[in-house]
Amino acid sequence: GGAISGPIIANKTFFFADYDGFRQELGRVFVNTVPTAKMRQGDFSEVGTIYDPLTTVAAAGGVTRSPFPGNQIPQNRWDPVTAKLINAYPMPTSSALSSNFVTTPSRTQNWNQFDVRVDHTQSDRNNFLGRYSWSKTSTVNPYTFAPVQLPGLSKAVGLGHEDTFAGPSDLWAEHAVFGWVHVFSSRLLLDTRAGYNHFNLEFTQADVVSGDQLGEQLGVPNANQQLGQDGIPIFSPANYTGIGHSRSLPIFRHERMFQYVTNLTFQGEKHTIKVGFDLRRRHMGEFQTNRGNGRFNFSPNITNNPVTNTGGHVMASFLLGAPSLIEQDYLLAEDVGMRSTEYSAYIADDWRATQKLTLNLGIRYELDTPFTEVDNLWASFDPNTATVLVAGRNGVSRSAGVKTFKKAFAPRLGFAYQVAQHTVVRGGAGIFWNTPGNGGAALRLHRHVPFGPIFSLNPGTQFVARRVSDGFPTIPPLDLARADNPSGSVIGVDPNYQPGYAEQFNLTVEQEMPAATLIKLSYVGNIGKHLDTTFNLNQAVPGTGPVNNRRPFFGVRPAL
Repeated sequence: GGAISGPIIANKTFFFADYDGFRQELGRVFVNTVPTAKMRQGDFSEVGTIYDPLTTVAAAGGVTRSPFPGNQIPQNRWDPVTAKLINAYPMPTSSALSSNFVTTPSRTQNWNQFDVRVDHTQSDRNNFLGRYSWSKTSTVNPYTFAPVQLPGLSKAVGLGHEDTFAGPSDLWAEHAVFGWVHVFSSRLLLDTRAGYNHFNLEFTQADVVSGDQLGEQLGVPNANQQLGQDGIPIFSPANYTGIGHSRSLPIFRHERMFQYVTNLTFQGEKHTIKVGFDLRRRHMGEFQTNRGNGRFNFSPNITNNPVTNTGGHVMASFLLGAPSLIEQDYLLAEDVGMRSTEYSAYIADDWRATQKLTLNLGIRYELDTPFTEVDNLWASFDPNTATVLVAGRNGVSRSAGVKTFKKAFAPRLGFAYQVAQHTVVRGGAGIFWNTPGNGGAALRLHRHVPFGPIFSLNPGTQFVARRVSDGFPTIPPLDLARADNPSGSVIGVDPNYQPGYAEQFNLTVEQEMPAATLIKLSYVGNIGKHLDTTFNLNQAVPGTGPVNNRRPFFGVRPAL
């Protein structure tokens, strides 16, 4: 990196510029559990008894099933998809059944940033500044295992555990500021600025480009039926390293914020009074699903002894293509544009009350509007009616029923008092409001019914209800009527949502001692209140009987 500065016009205009660069290659260590050579051939003689789910029959008090002869699964019972994937695992490097393969891929990151600033003095009364900053961070997260060519695929692909987030990401950020300072008089000063911030993230899956349809090529019907979802589903066998693509990718996120700030300062004999106004307009967009290519989880239960709950093996369930969980996100709101405006104003007074006492008095007011979506692709669950309120439908507001909080007053108080010639006491207290909303809930009102329904099936542990090679259901069309009788997971924001705030306070005693020594004793406190959180409104209450019957909404919305 480096920096350069100097005059453009002597005694009038100056510039400053700098550049920073960063390069990193970081080794990672993954300790993996992979199937043995015998397991890949259907031979599970190295583990406990495995049972055939096709032999499941009713018995006294439940069901029973018979073991596979010789603890071997015949080839005609293998699922055609998982039979490919079990052989996509690298061979173990030890005889252990777990932690038997280590990979050491590298993560690379390149970062570049530059800043340019120009300051111009037009006159004794007017000064201007302009600044532009730009940065780009490029990161490549490695997959767990080296690329492998699978039968049916048009290219070799790297596979692995879902939480490696394998793939390239590019993060751009730019900031621009224009400022003007005007001196009205020796007592009155105006400082006004306009700013623009831009953030853009593109995080894609490794080895995947638009149109690849790799899940379909592998043999999983409807794995790639959505825009931007061209990878292989998540395959997650319990206690084994995964052998699919990463979850939550691709991610396309961008945010633009326009900010206008004005401060006016008056310098009096005993008072320094400041007033100001701050306006921020946020434009945000997002495209992301957690499992857009689909998910298959596996457990040993479908191949165990249901009477004693013993035996079985997760890789036996995997080879049969019998998942314990099947899921897929449906993102019907493909390109959302979220909007919010934040207003704030303040007045503050630094009052030199006496030669020994100075008071800092002020109050700030903030008004943050709830987020909306430009095309009303915004919905919030209403627990009073057990329905989902859709923006712009049936008289619902554009914020999906979330009201604007209008009581965000923030008083501030500070003081400094000279108790004695060498003793000073300082203190202060204030309330500070948080900007409302977070990506976990308040900014995800487009990612549930009716705009983002989720297919989720738990096939149970008695019979193989659906195999991997059966794939996923066809993506449903957008139907706003689903909001009237929602099912699956829903998201809601309290209509009377109040943003969180912090109460901050401090007290300091300073004592000057001989030998140029200063002793300082301080107490600092910070209390957060009404902080954002999420919780399950449909959590089953403690008791006996079926769990679902004890859920608060089961009586009116049993599918929630």
